[in-house]
Amino acid sequence: MDSKKRSNSNQSKHWSRYSKHFNDESNDEDDDIDNDSEDDEIPSTLQESPDESDAKFGRQWTSKEPSKRKISSANILRQQNGVGRPVAGIQTVKEAFQVLIRQAMVLILVKGTNRRVHLILEQWNKKNSDKEYQWRDTDLEEMWAFIGLLLLAGVHRSKNESFNGL
Repeated sequence: MDSKKRSNSNQSKHWSRYSKHFNDESNDEDDDIDNDSEDDEIPSTLQESPDESDAKFGRQWTSKEPSKRKISSANILRQQNGVGRPVAGIQTVKEAFQVLIRQAMVLILVKGTNRRVHLILEQWNKKNSDKEYQWRDTDLEEMWAFIGLLLLAGVHRSKNESFNGL
């Protein structure tokens, strides 16, 4: 019988490692194998112990516990675990959201929105003096409501739906 090479690269690595223990000229017709002395015939390099096993890429796994080592100072935590003080007393969704987006940030949005609208309306009213528009400045609560509606629209994936429909 001709010996065939393995096509899988992982098989060929393992095959070449253990091939020295096999006889290429063996005869498969030899049926008088003694099962009682099975451990004696297997080379010691091929016998697997129940505590160790080889894995892919030569890593060796074992069920034995590793030796105790000193813990590196980089792995020692010096802070308290868990939620910090700002989020400990949160009761509403709005309070939780205000931890991420602070009121000062929303005030910047309110001031920028009002400033930009006044600039655009001033230009519009100069060009169209017969159709003057009035603007009531937006406030903090209105901006929070708008941000909430934007989030709600994102959650429901409503691209072209009006805010009244949400």
